[in-house]
Amino acid sequence: MVARFRRSSRCNTGGCVELGYDARALLVRDTVLGDVIEVRGARARAVFVDSLRRGRFDLG
Repeated sequence: MVARFRRSSRCNTGGCVELGYDARALLVRDTVLGDVIEVRGARARAVFVDSLRRGRFDLG
């Protein structure tokens, strides 16, 4: 299965990340470098999404 990635509508700088899914994991891709990380397991996905919602990765 090939993952379909989605980019936030708030991304207008070109230096964003995209999220996607495949059969095994949540995938996070850097739009500049193209690097992909896998977030595997229900608990890991829940922690990652919660961190996003809380702004843990915000640069501003």
